[in-house]
Amino acid sequence: MTEIRVHTEKKCRKILRPESDFSPTIQMWYDQIHAYLQVIRLKEGKAKNVGNILRFARQQHIEQPDKLTMDELKDGLQLACIHKVDLRKQAKGLRKVHLRDCLMDARSKKQHKRVAAIKQKCNREESKWMWYLIKWTVKDPCSPSVLRVQRVVNREVKEYIIQEDVEQAIQRECEVRFLLAHSAPIMKTLLGERLRYLSNEALARSIILGTYNIPSDMDPATKLILEEIGKLGVKIVNGEGHDIIITPEDLKSFWQKVNKFTSLSMSGVHYGHYKVAIQDETSSEVLALQLTIIARSGIPPENWSVGLQVMLEKIAGVCLVEKLHAIQLYKADFNCYNQFIFGKQAMQTLTESGYIPEELFS
Repeated sequence: MTEIRVHTEKKCRKILRPESDFSPTIQMWYDQIHAYLQVIRLKEGKAKNVGNILRFARQQHIEQPDKLTMDELKDGLQLACIHKVDLRKQAKGLRKVHLRDCLMDARSKKQHKRVAAIKQKCNREESKWMWYLIKWTVKDPCSPSVLRVQRVVNREVKEYIIQEDVEQAIQRECEVRFLLAHSAPIMKTLLGERLRYLSNEALARSIILGTYNIPSDMDPATKLILEEIGKLGVKIVNGEGHDIIITPEDLKSFWQKVNKFTSLSMSGVHYGHYKVAIQDETSSEVLALQLTIIARSGIPPENWSVGLQVMLEKIAGVCLVEKLHAIQLYKADFNCYNQFIFGKQAMQTLTESGYIPEELFS
């Protein structure tokens, strides 16, 4: 599925946002630039639609485009580009004049729906520009990329600036953080050793079903957690829980709310793919079925185990490795899966089982 999505994006036509807001004056110079580029391609033998290209060029007030030399075409293109750049500062004002003219035309023709639509567009664009300026003014500056780190070695601050040294220093710090769970009391018992990575399924199943005989030397907190796991597991196995079904409506509810520019791992499939996919019923059903199969089988795709680790400065300018904030970025569909299973399904099950008070659940 990932390869299909990446291949599909490469075949898509790129829609770029113009540098200036639309108005007839701005459009005239943009069209003239495109006309000159097409005629140049025609002169170079890279275009075939001769009639359409020459007709479009004459519509843009380019006289006898087929008789112009290559130097004349390039000079005209350069002049159009200069005018486009010069008008960039006036684009906002030209846009307002254009909308005002459209509003006056609609009122003169008594087109009430069009009048309302133009007013709404004016208010929306004005509000959008105002909030852009506010956020740009008051937003805290973003911290730059971490290009150097520091560690305290023998009470001395040692700095690393070479990429390999920086990565090794960060890796040592992350290993310490990720292994903090090994200091839990259960890890000092035989059960902790048996529950480590790649442990046998029989032991885990006995804990979930509540048939495991908890050792007497286990600390009270761990013993209580194991008992509650067994109680909840019995309810789910006996059918008191809900079957895990991820519906297309669940996907749409999630992907409509997220920002398409959210950062994620380097998989090549970003949030924009899924925001577009939910517009199609067939694609939504396929994606929902894919996540449902993963949830019921317990076998995730291999690329879900690959993440992108990002180190952020907690305090601007302080690059001590123990003061950096580490976050892990995963694939977009993995984030969706986690939100549904652990954010909705698990919380709903815990609430219905009485493990979370109703006033604390939202």
